[in-house]
Amino acid sequence: MRAVCQRVSEARVRVGGETVSEVGPGLCVLLAVARGDGAAAAERLAGKIARLRIFADEQERFDRSLLDAGGAALVVSQFTLLADSKRQKGTRPDFSLAARPEVAEPLYEHFVQALRDLGVPVQTGVFGARMEVALVNDGPVTIILDVMTPQEGSPMTPDPDQLLDFARRYTAAWCSRNPASVAEHYAAEGSLTINDGSPAVGRAAITEAARGFMAAFPDMRVLMDDLLVQVAGIEYHWTLIGTNTGPGGTGNRVRIAGFEEWTMGDGGLIAESQGHYDEAEYNRQLEHGVEEPR
Repeated sequence: MRAVCQRVSEARVRVGGETVSEVGPGLCVLLAVARGDGAAAAERLAGKIARLRIFADEQERFDRSLLDAGGAALVVSQFTLLADSKRQKGTRPDFSLAARPEVAEPLYEHFVQALRDLGVPVQTGVFGARMEVALVNDGPVTIILDVMTPQEGSPMTPDPDQLLDFARRYTAAWCSRNPASVAEHYAAEGSLTINDGSPAVGRAAITEAARGFMAAFPDMRVLMDDLLVQVAGIEYHWTLIGTNTGPGGTGNRVRIAGFEEWTMGDGGLIAESQGHYDEAEYNRQLEHGVEEPR
């Protein structure tokens, strides 16, 4: 989770030509929620911001916090703070480190409430809207704060041995014919997205997603091909093998490879999984089948 905090004498947000919120002296906080962030990260960041000593005392030194100064906060969501130039294609920034909107919005709201619970008066922008933010930066003073996420080496990321054991159990779950056992490897509000489709959020939805594959391929086997731990997350590479003899199936054999990008959350469970495979090749195999390697 990342915040850009600007000390302001005033700030306001306009949406559709109308002012929706404004504050006087205090902070304008631009907030980005990263993949893998949770409620604990939101609360830690709120505490840091409320107690950040960037307001002047009688000697004009940075010695007073937002709470000490009695200022307000204007909090505006801005996922572009997590742009990754190292992963970008061409000149277009890569935003894959940012949480999906349906995950980010509740955490944004949790952060706002955490600030309020600390005694900070808070106004907000409109999540997901096109906004015009106007402010007078007092100083100027701008501070960037990060709360460590799993991608940056958080304690929530399992050690390599634990992670390998977890991946093996996850693979076995996909082969178990028990879709709920797949969902057990996800956090309670974890999400599974396949080929940029609509995410399955929560264990019940993930159970149904797994059930769909298991019904389509009653003899399905999943093999773990590789497990890669990278700066941006974890890649779990797999191969699915099975015969499409489920309801409405073609009866053809399929052998398709793909991978999932994992962001790990509390308890060493998957907070977010982005799945990828060649859909065109998958559909071709459904129609024509594939020969098993000898």
